[in-house]
Amino acid sequence: MINNRWKDAFELLGLVAIVASLIFVGMEIQQERDLARSDLAAQSFENTAAFHMTLSSPDFAKTYAKALQSPNDLTIEEKVQVDGYLRAFVALIRRECYLAAREIFAECSGIIQGIGPSVFGNKYAQAWWKLNKPEVGPYFPEWIGPAITSFDPDSNLKMLEGVSGDH
Repeated sequence: MINNRWKDAFELLGLVAIVASLIFVGMEIQQERDLARSDLAAQSFENTAAFHMTLSSPDFAKTYAKALQSPNDLTIEEKVQVDGYLRAFVALIRRECYLAAREIFAECSGIIQGIGPSVFGNKYAQAWWKLNKPEVGPYFPEWIGPAITSFDPDSNLKMLEGVSGDH
């Protein structure tokens, strides 16, 4: 009888230990998931900053300014540079929308509304978009195309011309 009580007590203790271990593992998994989401968000901000920094490169800044002011005068080499820049932005959109579809981020419209006008707010980029028509899919929603083509094709120039120390 005493052996059965000890056996029952140890079985109960073992069961409690298993439940406690499962709770601990669950908490660890949740912490790892939160950390991974934080890392992805930080990477997203870094990618966006790096994307904007591309424009500050002296060589590319000249090329992009030319695309804004006189896109018909771009050389093939310059068109290749701008094409790479626009493709990089499309890849950034795809990444953000993929993360949103996987429920890692709440939505992917922020990158379109936030950065989109500064990338596609010019005639060259608008023509590029219409020519390339990036493929829509589960990670590239249909509303992105109409959003991009709705940007004012002169907004980049208007914004740059409106910046001065007089305000």
